[in-house]
Amino acid sequence: MKKKILCMFIGLTLMAPLVFSDGVDFSAQVSPVGFMNFNVWTKYDKDTIAKASETVKKLFKDYNKFFHDGYNMYTLGVDFRISGAYLTLNVGLPRKISIDDIKDFGGTLNNNSFIFNGQLGYGATFFKESPVNLFVGGGIGFDIIRTTRDIPATALALAEWQEERLIALLGLGLNVGVSFYFLPHVGIFAGVTDNLSFIQVSNQQYYTKAGALFYLQNGVKDIKKMTSGLLANNVTARLGIAFKL
Repeated sequence: MKKKILCMFIGLTLMAPLVFSDGVDFSAQVSPVGFMNFNVWTKYDKDTIAKASETVKKLFKDYNKFFHDGYNMYTLGVDFRISGAYLTLNVGLPRKISIDDIKDFGGTLNNNSFIFNGQLGYGATFFKESPVNLFVGGGIGFDIIRTTRDIPATALALAEWQEERLIALLGLGLNVGVSFYFLPHVGIFAGVTDNLSFIQVSNQQYYTKAGALFYLQNGVKDIKKMTSGLLANNVTARLGIAFKL
């Protein structure tokens, strides 16, 4: 999955100058250096927890609060802008998950884990006639989180099981970027995107061990109905190269 996303980045970047003619206000930013901070706060439904297995009750015994998961990671990304419309895509490669509210439940993620983040929206570019261009935009934000990991042996429950999670979220996004063009069509870029997500498209979480499966919600991978609230925030800062026609 990560290889497919990286190939898509490269393909879009190489094809862009061929697709758009000279008369179009088009620019692109490619960022091989970046940092992503992603946080999720989840509140679980009291009635669902009450009907769950004893293992699940141990994990979420203090259900009347938001449980926090945090990730910090290296990121690479790309932006495409056509007049005011823009598309931003980022791939984060997390190595650890921090879980504040369940003792000894955080830990190291497997290498196939990733966070795919982006925005589709509209904005404005200021100071177009100068070497320094400022872009400010907003739109629909999305995040796809795919993680796998081995639960630590010190965990209170599900020790030494493997956890798999797949979360897809929608929300609102803010995009701010500055480009300095030292050549007519080439420059350097620095930018920040901020997504606030509150719509769950998918929220799968389950555990495997020696061929056995364990679901937090009996028989169901998706735990959306098990939650009474979810809020996520993704802040990504990037440095890279800017191009414009």
